[in-house]
Amino acid sequence: TLRDSWNCLDFVLVIVGYVGVVLEYVLESNNERLLDSVRVLRLVRLVRIVRVFRFFHNLNVIASGLIGAFKALTWIMILVFMVLFVCAIFMTRLVGIPAVRAGTDGGMGGGHLQDMLDGAFNKLDMNRDGVLSNAELRQLCDATDLCDPELVENKAGEWFGNVGKSMFTLFAVMTTEGWVTVARSTMRSGHPLMWIFFVLFIIFTNWSLLNLVTGIILDHLLKITYKDELERLAEVEREYERTVATLAEMFLHADDDNSETIDKEEFVAAMSSEQFTA
Repeated sequence: TLRDSWNCLDFVLVIVGYVGVVLEYVLESNNERLLDSVRVLRLVRLVRIVRVFRFFHNLNVIASGLIGAFKALTWIMILVFMVLFVCAIFMTRLVGIPAVRAGTDGGMGGGHLQDMLDGAFNKLDMNRDGVLSNAELRQLCDATDLCDPELVENKAGEWFGNVGKSMFTLFAVMTTEGWVTVARSTMRSGHPLMWIFFVLFIIFTNWSLLNLVTGIILDHLLKITYKDELERLAEVEREYERTVATLAEMFLHADDDNSETIDKEEFVAAMSSEQFTA
């Protein structure tokens, strides 16, 4: 019946499959791009793999917990988006726009880097032959920190050049993926106190919001597990009541003299009857 959710799923998948076949015949064969897009509809049939859930009780409980937590998770995701958006505007205005306007991509690029290299080279080129020895090269690295890739490849303008880039960068920071490089490069681009922002941002987003997501999912899993356990206990109780009712009915049929007791003769007669042996 259509009331069965699994049958509804099969019905939708079959309809989508037929729609894909019809569209392939209707569309022109020379439009390969559109045909490829239509053929993707066939991949929807892979959704049938979710039918495996009903054969594994624990897997079904986990899936039900995720679905039940989806409403609360939606609001958490909206809150995360708002936090990322506000912080992205802050970082774009404070870090990204000045770096783009300066044309130095954060301070260690462009003409500033070239001037610093020329000055350090001329200072260390003792022989004035335009060639630095290994020892002089090591002194150049120590004097200018040019051997530090985080300093040379400062990408504040690329990371925070606009709100979209800033949101993507902050999303990566929220997952703690490479956040140290981003933080140190931002600090070295003229914002030494920016570490405070990154630390507070990670504490609020990664430690608080993302752990709140885990807590919501676990809470729904516990509720579903508890509800499932109650249903099992209720089923056991119903089975017990059915068994008691059956035994009571058998007792009434076996009590021929209505004495509310069963003697040996009545018990033997009852066990020999077709009603009790069935």
